[in-house]
Amino acid sequence: MNSELEFWKTLAVLLSVCLFTTVLFVGLPGIDIWISSLFTNDSGRFFLTWNPYVRFLRSAFIWIITAGIIFSLLMYLTSFYEPGRLKVHRNVWAFVCSSFLLGPGLLVNGILKEYWGRARPQQVLEFGGNANFSSAFSISDQCMQNCSFVSGEGSAAATFAAVLIILMGKNDRVFTWKPLSWLIVAAAGVAAMLRIMLGRHFTSDTIFAILFCTLICVLLYRLFDINRHRREFTVAGIWSDAAGSFPGAYFHAWSSSVKYVRRFAGGVVERARRLTGKA
Repeated sequence: MNSELEFWKTLAVLLSVCLFTTVLFVGLPGIDIWISSLFTNDSGRFFLTWNPYVRFLRSAFIWIITAGIIFSLLMYLTSFYEPGRLKVHRNVWAFVCSSFLLGPGLLVNGILKEYWGRARPQQVLEFGGNANFSSAFSISDQCMQNCSFVSGEGSAAATFAAVLIILMGKNDRVFTWKPLSWLIVAAAGVAAMLRIMLGRHFTSDTIFAILFCTLICVLLYRLFDINRHRREFTVAGIWSDAAGSFPGAYFHAWSSSVKYVRRFAGGVVERARRLTGKA
């Protein structure tokens, strides 16, 4: 998205895909059941649920994404100490943090999963559960909390991939990162697919999680003027900022804490002296 026209084209494509998939899954809700049934055994149970390799792979994805979020948050916070020295602009880290906060955080886990009420595949009658199946955009009462629509882990994986594509795409200064960025996109797709294979989400849950969070990333790209700053997003720049900022941030945090403790202790001592003098 190096131009105004490209931004609007991307936005139009995303909205068009959202409309198409909405019509598809509302008109043919059985697609969800059919795809999920591909990962069940003869008794209708999801056969990969307790597979140790699949569970390890899922845990690895969670740790990688969590580490990326924590790192971005730390970089954003440390950017307030020495903003003039940093090679990567604060807006880049604000963009990353806001994408996760508004997408997987607020929209997905804060609103949709809590209030949509769609039962997970493992919970519906078709796969041995006791809840009724409901289509993607049907608000239901078959689930009380942490429900199926949309996928939380799928949204986090999609946000992770979308952020990287936006920051690395068409950036000649991170040419060596392009193979890695596409590898991460593929990994994000696998992470989202695992939720379907394990019977934790329907296909529509995953697809709409990807679309909603990608749409949020694109809008935040415009809000934070990322096209202006993403050329600074390089391995050398990130490494330099991280190596130089984290020690400085810790030093400032430590010195501020020491000053606060000294000031507080001084105030306590002074008050004690006054009380003693009055006595």
